[in-house]
Amino acid sequence: PWSSWKKIIPGKGTEEAETLEQLEDLVERREEILWEKIDDLVERIEQDSVRDAIMTFGNPPYYVKMTIEFPMADPEKDPSEWQRTQGTLVFELAPLEKMPHAVNFFLQQIHHKLWDGCAFVINAMHILQAGPHRHIKAGNYEANAVDLMDKFLKAELDKIAFQEYHEDYPHAKYTLGLAGRPGGPDFYINKIDNSVNHGPGGQDHHDLHEEADPCFGKLIRGKRVIEELSQVPVDHAKGGLFLETVTIVNAVIAYDEQFEEEAD
Repeated sequence: PWSSWKKIIPGKGTEEAETLEQLEDLVERREEILWEKIDDLVERIEQDSVRDAIMTFGNPPYYVKMTIEFPMADPEKDPSEWQRTQGTLVFELAPLEKMPHAVNFFLQQIHHKLWDGCAFVINAMHILQAGPHRHIKAGNYEANAVDLMDKFLKAELDKIAFQEYHEDYPHAKYTLGLAGRPGGPDFYINKIDNSVNHGPGGQDHHDLHEEADPCFGKLIRGKRVIEELSQVPVDHAKGGLFLETVTIVNAVIAYDEQFEEEAD
């Protein structure tokens, strides 16, 4: 009944609507105003992120060095005998004017040392994903381990405020993305070009399927390390979960350093 529709959207405008067409016009106007408010909030968050990043970390470009520890797979030995080694990944973050919120979000995580002690847990065909997880035994993890996740929560750096995306910075091979809705804290390295699957409308299992995963940086050094990680066995039945521990030893902002990107 007509009275039920009026109860769904209460207010003066609804009370004055006498037909379904008038009610639809009212709803459309309300949606336009709400989207304008959302756009204003997004713009303010991005402006604040630019100011915060520059005041805290100086002028861009920004680089992050991440040291990881992993086993050197040897098919002639039992995994318990595999030697562990360390490798360095260097990320160049996206231009601040294109992805200010996601860039500042990740820089703040690094600054607060939130990634130290976390792990890369998934090595699927298309991504290599890290998060506040702890390897327990072959193929089993404590997802969002309390002590690791608690650091992100206390710093209020566990989730991004909105799904920031810029069409000039798509999910090309070796770029970085934030997993989840809303994104974070897990991030991943695109091992292939995921511009379509992780771009706008690429993941229709989410409620707002038109959104995209934020793409906020790219791997410029350490591609050999990625290749070495491909030798570490995974459980394909569980989406590519590492069967051995791949730990993030530490991650730091590389001040006063310049890096050239490696060739593929």
